[in-house]
Amino acid sequence: MINTKLKLLRDKINSVDLKLLELLSSRRSLSQKVAQLKIKSNLDIRDIKQEHALLNNLISKGKNLSLDSHYISKIYNSIIEDSVL
Repeated sequence: MINTKLKLLRDKINSVDLKLLELLSSRRSLSQKVAQLKIKSNLDIRDIKQEHALLNNLISKGKNLSLDSHYISKIYNSIIEDSVL
């Protein structure tokens, strides 16, 4: 019985993980388009002000979802770093 419950929960986690990967892929694609547009427009790739605004917004929204601000910061700093490479 417990094995069945564990399997069901793990299957749900796997499904969420797959969705996260698909969303990360979509985000990367959009970030690359932003970078290409910035390059064509002679703009800096990195916009620290925008990054801070994004992070603050996400932390605020994450708190409403009971997510720790450090957790959100850690994840999104990695995502942002990937976006500007």
